[in-house]
Amino acid sequence: MSDNIKCIFTYPISTTDDEIDNFSVIETADLHEKRPVIVLLGWAGCLDKHLAKYSAIYEQKRYITVRCICPTSVLFFNHGKLAGLSRELLQSLYDKKLSQHPIFFHIFSNGGCYVYCNISKLLHGSDEYRSLNVHGCIFDSAPGKRRFLKATKAFMATLRVNIVFKYLLGFCCMIFLVVSYVYTLLLQTQTKSKNAFLLYEGIAHDEGRWPEMFLYSKADETIYHTDIEEIIDYRKKAGVNVFSTCWDDSPHVKHFPRHKEVYTTLCHQFINTCLNYNKS
Repeated sequence: MSDNIKCIFTYPISTTDDEIDNFSVIETADLHEKRPVIVLLGWAGCLDKHLAKYSAIYEQKRYITVRCICPTSVLFFNHGKLAGLSRELLQSLYDKKLSQHPIFFHIFSNGGCYVYCNISKLLHGSDEYRSLNVHGCIFDSAPGKRRFLKATKAFMATLRVNIVFKYLLGFCCMIFLVVSYVYTLLLQTQTKSKNAFLLYEGIAHDEGRWPEMFLYSKADETIYHTDIEEIIDYRKKAGVNVFSTCWDDSPHVKHFPRHKEVYTTLCHQFINTCLNYNKS
């Protein structure tokens, strides 16, 4: 299995008639008009066909979309590769001359948050990427605090193997997560550093000050709504303009299928609000 991040760029095709615009994955496009670019960071185990349903929300508005999926093996077992993969993603935006377009991140679950945290570190810690024109972030079912059992169940859900092998791998995953967490705490204590990578804390103290929207549910059994509400309070106190919607019935990363029209409208409204906010 490849440990490279998979990114698919989709541009609107210009039409001259009154028909509904079509979209296609193409290599070049007329980029003189700086259309918004939506970078979708998928959850652990998601497939491109799943992420494509979300990119369609923005393609109907003729925005440029980038569907990004990080390998499950990296998200669970090799966080050391996340910085390099995140750098590749950012560099691709520069290579395709999209860095000065209005950039938005649409982030799914903790899997997407892991990538976003590394992206944010590069944006604020490297002169090479400081010029990226980020306008806002949407968090779907994220972020959640570190819980070993929840993480193990999430990992097992990505597996396509027989039930015995699935539970064996799940047990190994649990052991790995516990050991790596203890190691992180020991490293943090020995170096007297507060910079050891912790996802939840990374989102809470993110240096980005662009607007954020959180879409979540009380019925989510993977990421608790109380975790997200705590983050919302953190971000508001940090001076971030925060929007949020909480449903009562939709499962983890299933808010769009359950509430398609409302979800779509919220995303469109958030993009418009951010664009107008940056004009003022």
